[in-house]
Amino acid sequence: MLDWIKSILDNYTNGMYFPNIHIKDVIEILIVAVIVYEIMLWIKNTKAWMLLRGIIMLGVFILLAWIFQLELLKYFVPLICPIPVSFYFDIFDGLLQAYVFVFLTALFMTEEME
Repeated sequence: MLDWIKSILDNYTNGMYFPNIHIKDVIEILIVAVIVYEIMLWIKNTKAWMLLRGIIMLGVFILLAWIFQLELLKYFVPLICPIPVSFYFDIFDGLLQAYVFVFLTALFMTEEME
């Protein structure tokens, strides 16, 4: 039975390249995995987690468009992707700065009146 399994595996893997894996390679993979896991735990309970999920989904869609040669998506995505970034940096950030400025001005005026 064991010889039969070995012969099937030998026939299946005939001509395949298997790289030499050293202990250094395994340790390097484990270190990278732990670092990625810790970063994921660190941002999981923040709003950055939702942002990361959105970036990953966008990357998956772009990858699928590239794999299946979907020409419309390959040209459409670069036109649409900058819109949310532009909205944040051009509009939301300016409104946030204006709100903070008004709040701090009101706080300063309240202290001066007392």
